[in-house]
Amino acid sequence: AAEVDMQVVGQVGGATRCVAVKGNYAYAGIGPRLAVVDCSTPVNPRLLGQINPACSDLIEAVAVSPTSPYAYAAAGSAGLLVVNVANAAQPVQAAACALQGRAMDVVLDGAFAFVANGEAGLYIVDIHDSLHPAVVGFYTTSSSVSGVAVRDGYAYLAAGGAGLYVLDVHTPAHPMLLGSLILPGYARGVDIDDHYAYVAEEPGYDPQTGLP
Repeated sequence: AAEVDMQVVGQVGGATRCVAVKGNYAYAGIGPRLAVVDCSTPVNPRLLGQINPACSDLIEAVAVSPTSPYAYAAAGSAGLLVVNVANAAQPVQAAACALQGRAMDVVLDGAFAFVANGEAGLYIVDIHDSLHPAVVGFYTTSSSVSGVAVRDGYAYLAAGGAGLYVLDVHTPAHPMLLGSLILPGYARGVDIDDHYAYVAEEPGYDPQTGLP
């Protein structure tokens, strides 16, 4: 068949895979756009605005700075997006940081963004200057990293079939492995509370039979 030259002229909607809340606003990924929703009346949430144009990939995760007017979105193959949300009705992509792999999750700790970047592992991005984010460190695991949590200078990675990794990130430019734990399934997400790590898993499968 002959090739057809097509051009995207518009886009609407899409899967909602993430949400973060700050004050009366929820920041949600809706397909390839980061959107701002007014939740001051919980029974009547209102879409206020969304980035335009759309991102080149889906918004997988979002983290909102508690001290600045920026939200940070893990946008798959598009890397890490920095979005100015000072005007909730008109959020604007202010910067981007290209990354290897696929950005699947992001958390903020101080002046750094920690990005779970699929097969490329963990990337640590300096966001001291939000308009010029820069990679300062990374750590590669033996499996795809899809979730990350950071607490007290330590990063916890949900690393698929490799299980849970614990890294010392007191020096962000040089993350160091402290330990790991193999789990029964595939680790997809992780959160930390007190002395416990809570890991979301998918069932493991036998590659020979395709069964759990």
